[in-house]
Amino acid sequence: ANLGHGIGDVSLLLGDGTGGFAAPLSIAINSSSFSLTPAAYGSSPVSLAVGDFNRNGKLDLAVANSGASALVLWGNGNGTFQKPTVLNAPGQFSILAEDLNRDGALDVITNGMVMLNDGTGKFQTAIAYATGLLQPILVRAGDLNGDGILDLVTANESSNSVTAFIGRGNGTFQTPKHYIVGHSPGEIMLEDLDGNGTVDLTVSNLRSKHLSVLFGKGDGEFIGSQAFPSTSHPTQTTNQAALADFDGDGLLDLASANLFGTGAAAVLKGQAFGKFSAPLSLTDQQGADVVAGDFNADTKPDLAFLRQGRPGFENDSIEVRLGTGNLTFDSPTTLTLPDADLALNFVLAVDMDDNKRVDLVTANTGTDNVSVFLSNGNGTFEGEVTTAVGDHPKWLAAGNLDGNGMQDLAVANAGLLGGQDGKLSLLFGTGTGGFTAGPEFFRNTEPNSVVIGDLNGDDKSDLAAIIQAPPFVWNIQIVRGNGNGTFGTPTLIPLLEGEAGNLTASDLDVDGDLDLIMTVGPEIGFLEGLGNGTFNSLLLFDGGDPTGPITAIDLNHDQRPDLVVPQSRSGTTAILLNTAAAPTRISHDINGDGTTDLVWRDISSGAVALWLMNDPHNFSLGFPGGTSAEWQIAGIGDVNANGKADVIWRNTSSGQVSIWSMNGTTISETGSPGSQSTAWVIAGLGDLNGNGTIDIVWHNSKTGEVEIWLLNGMSITSTGFPGSMLLNWKIADIGDVNGDSKADVIWRNSSTGEVAVWFMNGLTTSSTGFPGSNSTTWIIAGTGDLNGDERADIVWRNASTGEVALWLLNGTTITSTGFPSDLSPDWQIQQVGDVNADGKADIIWRNTTNGVVAVWIMNGLTIASVSFPGAAPIDWEIQ
Repeated sequence: ANLGHGIGDVSLLLGDGTGGFAAPLSIAINSSSFSLTPAAYGSSPVSLAVGDFNRNGKLDLAVANSGASALVLWGNGNGTFQKPTVLNAPGQFSILAEDLNRDGALDVITNGMVMLNDGTGKFQTAIAYATGLLQPILVRAGDLNGDGILDLVTANESSNSVTAFIGRGNGTFQTPKHYIVGHSPGEIMLEDLDGNGTVDLTVSNLRSKHLSVLFGKGDGEFIGSQAFPSTSHPTQTTNQAALADFDGDGLLDLASANLFGTGAAAVLKGQAFGKFSAPLSLTDQQGADVVAGDFNADTKPDLAFLRQGRPGFENDSIEVRLGTGNLTFDSPTTLTLPDADLALNFVLAVDMDDNKRVDLVTANTGTDNVSVFLSNGNGTFEGEVTTAVGDHPKWLAAGNLDGNGMQDLAVANAGLLGGQDGKLSLLFGTGTGGFTAGPEFFRNTEPNSVVIGDLNGDDKSDLAAIIQAPPFVWNIQIVRGNGNGTFGTPTLIPLLEGEAGNLTASDLDVDGDLDLIMTVGPEIGFLEGLGNGTFNSLLLFDGGDPTGPITAIDLNHDQRPDLVVPQSRSGTTAILLNTAAAPTRISHDINGDGTTDLVWRDISSGAVALWLMNDPHNFSLGFPGGTSAEWQIAGIGDVNANGKADVIWRNTSSGQVSIWSMNGTTISETGSPGSQSTAWVIAGLGDLNGNGTIDIVWHNSKTGEVEIWLLNGMSITSTGFPGSMLLNWKIADIGDVNGDSKADVIWRNSSTGEVAVWFMNGLTTSSTGFPGSNSTTWIIAGTGDLNGDERADIVWRNASTGEVALWLLNGTTITSTGFPSDLSPDWQIQQVGDVNADGKADIIWRNTTNGVVAVWIMNGLTIASVSFPGAAPIDWEIQ
């Protein structure tokens, strides 16, 4: 296709059978031979698709025209064409010929429309499938979820994203899913890049000049940063997102505010795995910022919006919406502002007077001050107290800078154009809502964002700020705090990649040290903290079109902070799920408090009891219910990624599997993912594919086969048979031995005592290793991360002597061994889990004679302490 300004044509090169071509034939698609005119029909062709649309055995051409409607040129079979058919699809850039509805006829798909073919070359009216914020420029087709039905992927240049449309097989599509990529995506390739049988996406980004890779999960979704519509008005700009559990279901929800225009503020209900539902509109007023906090002390999150009047910033206001606990909010209450020219620009929710009530603090660009609104604890606030700061304050950070336990403020004052009179100013809180002036830094520059945090591991608050210095040079300045309100000399980190802002701090790589995250042009910048106030080199990754503050928070309960990034042009909020190696999940954590709990079963009545462990010595008791004796507890684990372990049952008669989805001591939901022949036993549970939910490992004791059920809540997403072992090999446990956040299968040979490990990658084994062997008088009593290195270790028990032995593992390597102690045979190891939330697994014992429970608090190979939290009757068993 030869792009012309209203006079484009199509060139046809006929092959001569030897790899050569005849001289090109030019087909002027607006030619008078077709009785066409440029204004009415084809102009500026940019993409072609070839196919036999009328099934006459002759190839036809479909042409996308950027300057007019798409066309189909009917082939004569000799390189010439008949008069084209005009399709009602103007201004298209990409075109495909695919059978979307499986009727045997090729349909026409453009980057925004679908035209179904009746098989004779007659096309139905074009149906738009990509609308609003997407503005796609390219479309590609493939089976993204393995159901045999074609799906579509579009590249959306203006919003720096790609969108997956899962086909229904009738020419329509499920709700699209958006993924942030680099700047100006221009081409998409669909290939299986990692050899796991699922389609992955490779996206070339024209302006950022790099590739984005999204790995397919096999269900039509991809591992990458998703973008969720933040309002029904995509022309609006989301400035900040507020996250809180507004409906009490244990999952974070998202509220967004909109700046300029007539767009509405909205709230999106959180779902499992870091996803969100469609937005629910809250108000039609314009919003500049939003923050969440419990303003009336009812334990239900509320919202406070900054409302900016336009034009000229007049009539700014603060609107408070009290949450009802079910994702709805009471009617707004507007705080009275005595000064109409405040130009509210930033808001924090923080306790400024140390009375356990959440107050509001705003930065006021129009009056060069900050305002504090002290909470009355009932959803109302006292009148504002203002404190003068620098010129044009635009960003606030709160923390204890002087060591007195009161909240202080760091204020980024942008100054006038070019940074004149700009500075970073500090205000030390008095505990009454007022301040005393602290030191100032970086005069006559343009600070645009600042964070407070312990950057060097000395338990004292430090400062990090992004500074624009003339002429248009952006740097990060690190200011180490002494803990008493004084500071060391700033250290400069140059940012050479472009305009930077929106600084935040979080431990993204889960190594215990704070990292810095910021926007750098259309990308996200990451500076890995080394724990001593210094940082590794800047890394950049796709950010779409980021604007406004970045929020770092764990959305999918995998113990890794994720990023919430408002998008400028597309009206979306991007969710970037963290794929860093996750810390070891706490096993059997029923209430999500970070400690292992005990699940008991009365073997006589079938009743279930819970010990929710508060610490190694104390617990809270609960009785969620019970079942008949034919139901047995097969395992405990988190099936829905809400950070709370659930109970998995197996019916010994029918083979059916059932799940209790737990919320502390109550059952929030029940369901059955399926059933399995009773020749198969559940050998263990573990997160085999690293998606944050446990999966089921089955073992057939008669054949030695292994089957995997990958779970997503109550549903099985996929199954597989990774292999089999000889019958003298038994599955001893499931645990992540190599620290890749995917559980592995640990085997024991009952004849030789040898140990083997299947290193798992979802449904397949990536490799097999043999760390060692032990005498058959020793049994594997459990596995857990004993030394806090995020790798499962093996706990051995000698059935004859009562001795305990430990193997600390790193993959198939035994890094060290130990024999911490022994107990008499009437003490049995019941469980290995972290009872004191120190990141190291402990060993839980039960005396089979008197029912007493004991806990060895472990520190690697040694016992740090022993506790006895309680006892239970002998007919109650720990599951």
